[in-house]
Amino acid sequence: MENYSKEIRERASQIYSDGGILGLLKRGNKLIGIVKDIDIYRVEYDLSLSKGKCECRLGENCEHIYAIKMSYEKGEYIDFDSLENKIIELNKRELLGILVTLIEKFPMIANYIYPIENAKYSLERYINLIKQNPGENIVNSFTDFLINNREKINKDDIFIILDTIASCKSKCFYNFITEKPYDENLMKTLANILLEKEVKEDDIKKLEKIIEKDKYGNLDTFVLTLLDNEDIRKLMDIRIYLNALIRRGDKDKILKLLQTDVISKEEKFNILLQTDEKEALEFAKINMLYSSLFNYYYNLGEFSQALENLKKMIELKDIIGISSHKDKILPLIKGNPDLIKSLYELSKDNVVLYPLLINLYDVASGSLKYDIAVTVMDKFLSLKDYCPDVIRIVGEQRKEKLSYIVQHLTEELVERKRYEDVIQCLKVARKYMTIEDFNNLLSQIKENYKRKRQLVSLINKYLS
Repeated sequence: MENYSKEIRERASQIYSDGGILGLLKRGNKLIGIVKDIDIYRVEYDLSLSKGKCECRLGENCEHIYAIKMSYEKGEYIDFDSLENKIIELNKRELLGILVTLIEKFPMIANYIYPIENAKYSLERYINLIKQNPGENIVNSFTDFLINNREKINKDDIFIILDTIASCKSKCFYNFITEKPYDENLMKTLANILLEKEVKEDDIKKLEKIIEKDKYGNLDTFVLTLLDNEDIRKLMDIRIYLNALIRRGDKDKILKLLQTDVISKEEKFNILLQTDEKEALEFAKINMLYSSLFNYYYNLGEFSQALENLKKMIELKDIIGISSHKDKILPLIKGNPDLIKSLYELSKDNVVLYPLLINLYDVASGSLKYDIAVTVMDKFLSLKDYCPDVIRIVGEQRKEKLSYIVQHLTEELVERKRYEDVIQCLKVARKYMTIEDFNNLLSQIKENYKRKRQLVSLINKYLS
């Protein structure tokens, strides 16, 4: 909808009066103009829709659009259809003469006919401009440059351009006033020029690394254009294609791609969540993706639903699922001894779930708490990465075993040169031992590892 403020109209009148309309064509119902202001802008206006587009920062309803409307209303334009008929009547020599005259007067026209002698420096200049997130006129100029020098642009040049765009710290080539991008022609041109080259598997790997950097979807049009080519699509990770489609909201293509077996059911569920939540939940239930459903409901704060899916995970002995959500499970099972016991029975013989035993100990009570502590002591070497917690549990339940377990855990940690972890474990042990027993333990450890000067130095610094 057109809406020109008084300030815009006054500014347009000034541009018009100053001779800022450098050229105006009428082609059918469309006006195409070049307007000189702070910069030079290409302007289009659809007479049938009363809607315009400009390369300036406003993009629409600007002084440049209003200025060409003023020029049109005064009849100061050239009818393109009549011009086209006139050109058709000219012979080759007459056309050549006009073209040469125009090129001599406006050398930039030659850029649309013949490549420049050395494209390297122009390319470097445009790449530096990209880093500054340029306006639409610069982007369009760069696109024209690439088209007319495509034979001199190699694959590495394209990769550098793409990497520069992917590294943008925000949405690049985007008019935040009109909320529209202005990079479509540039991205399609880059994709088409690359497709003209011989794209190999190593090139695809480079592209994938570049695309991973793109946090704002700045390369989506490039990706979608490139992957219209079936041969390229076979080489590239399908997830890259899917991510671009998700951002574009192309549900039909997404659903078609999800029929492939390359993507796991869990990934399909997460992708469906971004396109059709109802369908995603139905898919998860049919395929018994209780771990994914647990996570979904937990993040929504629907904890009763999350618990129901946790129970199903336990029934199916979904070790991996339970392990991946162990930190989320803990607050949900507190005060639920039946669930704690079920998880304990599942965990005590599965090495993947051994770390969960520590969490279960903290929420259990009575004899079950003691049973879990005994199991932790039995498995203590497998829980060496959780040394402070293991020592805490042993200290609370079986102090007489503490010195033995501390020495064995120290041995494991020293072997991996994790001296600072040894210090942390000893600090915890000190809380549960008498001063005499703890000093005897320290003396024994220092004697056993007297050649480990760094360890002994840390002991002397923090524990002696």
